Amino acid sequence: PGGPPAAGGIPKIVTGNWEWINYQPTGGSYSPQFEINHENVQYLGLNWIFPYTAIESLFPNQQGGSGAPVIIVDGVAYVGKNNRAIHAVDAATGKEVWFSDEQSNLWDRTALLAEFPFFQSTWGHTHGMNYYRGMGDSGWLITSNQPCLLSATNAADGSIAWQMGVEQLCGTTAEYGNPEEGIIGSFGSKGRISGQSNHPPNFHGDIMVWPIMGASGGGGRSSVKGFDMSDPNNPTELWRTWLMPDMRGTDPDWAITQCDIVDGNGWYFSAPDFFESGTLAINCADVPDDVVRNDWINMKEGTPHFGEVHTASAMSVVWGNMPIDPATGIIYIGTGDVGPYTNSSYKYGPNLYGSAIVAIDSTTGDIVWWFHSNPHDLWDWDCSWGGLIAKAQGTNVLIMGCKNGMAYALNAATGEPVWVWEAPTTWRTAPGTNYGVDVNGNAGVDGEACCRMTKEHMGKDWFNFPDTEPAIMSPWLAGALESDMAYNGKYLFVANYNDPRWTTTENVREFGNQATNVVSAGHPVNTTIYAVDINTGQAAWSAFIPDFGFRGGLMTTGNVLYGYAGDGNLYMFNADTGELIDTQLFGVPISVMPTIGAGEDGKHRIFLHIGGGGGFLYASGSTEGSLAALGLPDVFPDAGEIVQQREVIRNVEVEGPVREIFVEKEVEVIQEVEKIIEREVEVEVEKIVEVEKEVQVEIVTTEEVISPVSYVAIGLGVVLIVVAGVLFQRSKS
Repeated sequence: PGGPPAAGGIPKIVTGNWEWINYQPTGGSYSPQFEINHENVQYLGLNWIFPYTAIESLFPNQQGGSGAPVIIVDGVAYVGKNNRAIHAVDAATGKEVWFSDEQSNLWDRTALLAEFPFFQSTWGHTHGMNYYRGMGDSGWLITSNQPCLLSATNAADGSIAWQMGVEQLCGTTAEYGNPEEGIIGSFGSKGRISGQSNHPPNFHGDIMVWPIMGASGGGGRSSVKGFDMSDPNNPTELWRTWLMPDMRGTDPDWAITQCDIVDGNGWYFSAPDFFESGTLAINCADVPDDVVRNDWINMKEGTPHFGEVHTASAMSVVWGNMPIDPATGIIYIGTGDVGPYTNSSYKYGPNLYGSAIVAIDSTTGDIVWWFHSNPHDLWDWDCSWGGLIAKAQGTNVLIMGCKNGMAYALNAATGEPVWVWEAPTTWRTAPGTNYGVDVNGNAGVDGEACCRMTKEHMGKDWFNFPDTEPAIMSPWLAGALESDMAYNGKYLFVANYNDPRWTTTENVREFGNQATNVVSAGHPVNTTIYAVDINTGQAAWSAFIPDFGFRGGLMTTGNVLYGYAGDGNLYMFNADTGELIDTQLFGVPISVMPTIGAGEDGKHRIFLHIGGGGGFLYASGSTEGSLAALGLPDVFPDAGEIVQQREVIRNVEVEGPVREIFVEKEVEVIQEVEKIIEREVEVEVEKIVEVEKEVQVEIVTTEEVISPVSYVAIGLGVVLIVVAGVLFQRSKS
């Protein structure tokens, strides 16, 4: 086993494997291997490419390729496609082991929509796939999936291990209602359950934890469920915990009660207070009741759904890893964005638990603590990315990255922040954004910077209210930090980027979000990668990438930090110093994290997608792309060997006419290392005298495709003058 101890525990991932989207259930995106390291990573070369092929399926979305990092288990690389098909590829050779599209054809989604009107249509957006060792005969593979549909694949052959459908996971039409006809079911849900995909589930023993989330802008009351999966063909529901109030407006004290049930271990992050005085969070017990009363409810008299939760109001799915502490059984969930955005006119309050972090006891379903990273989210700045468990200042902490550009280190037992880190390069003074500071960088001086825990701010209609003209969002809808972080036991690695956009906010409608006309703002786009000291929350080093953004995730191993940026380059930094060791240009940007694992030959390789639909920010939505494996050469060059010019004279007794013998020598030089292959072409002669005079001519050709190693061919022409005659031997008297 290896990896940095998570919360003081010992990771159980087999060395050479990468079994989870972020390596292991506790997160971190770190492998303990050191075969590929900061001293030899520049010699990485392409070992093989495996092209993905398009398939016909019942899956309605046409997004090709894969948006999930490759996982490697016992010498096999597994690729979860956006349409839920799975490739199993030999990690050493690139040959296909098996392919299964059963996942893509399990359900007739058209029929499901007709039977369950609360079930939203489906899209391909596979963020991850995990391997569950010890489950079944060969372990299970589970990809991202819609909240109401879930299945597992046997890793040995690609067959379906089990599947769960709409009624088992979500509920019946009587419980959820029919949003098209305005029928509210017994659950008090007005809208739809999301068609986007949660991250794969997490397990504590036989207990599987699975979020059932509504649709951002599409309503739907969100919850989390626990199942006993000891018999996966007959799962038993153990508990259900609601993350939203009844949408009929029957629970105006929802947010007040949520503070009570965690014994005061609830925290609100106020950006203006943080920028103004360094306040890390405000305890829920210190917030006046009237500030959070009527949370989620439309308080605009005379407007649709007054006194109730609007049909468009909900939170989205869980986009990132849900780390679980094996010692305590607590699972940490970063919830999706709050809709409708960017117009919250009909949605009062902090909107607990949207764009927040919630800790749940996986055995009982009880909420242990919560941290609201973005109360009254007006920007689509959820907090789902890069969840990992670590140790900071001697305390077990959960670390979560959020689209507001912040990373939070929270006490794993109570949720109280240990430190909050903010990238100094984030453009906070964009006209109109009004998050935390005004255009002059002042925290709330003009009263517009949002959002303090006040009634005024909990009722703000949109981010640049009352202005109705287009405004610049920075960060925009994709955030400043929407990529998985990495952790090597010393540093937390974070990629922060700027890509501000002009945005128009339109009127609230029954279903849907309103942010439109998202176009470039003209401000420079750029990325800065940081190494943050895990104990202090301060940056130790940073590296700047101009002109391009960054999504997907960072990976660290062998004292190297890897990042696949929006310019199509794989960047390799010294993890300790931040020095750029090397880059490899693939020319096709893709927002998916690279991973590392070993094949059956024992060699480690870096695995990454090239092209395809790997994340919709940069990649093509329809092309399939390929899987590439990068590895080290079998023989490393011995630096320092230099080709030497020399003259050789050999005297041989001969009889007969003058003949010429041509001897060809080929010298292959790899950087400063030579390999000499001598091939002689002999001509029959009688008693010849050979005088070999070697003349060296260098012809240098450099070809660099993917590998940083250049190959130089040097041709040596040697002409031997053969002279017939009497042997003369020079002797020294």
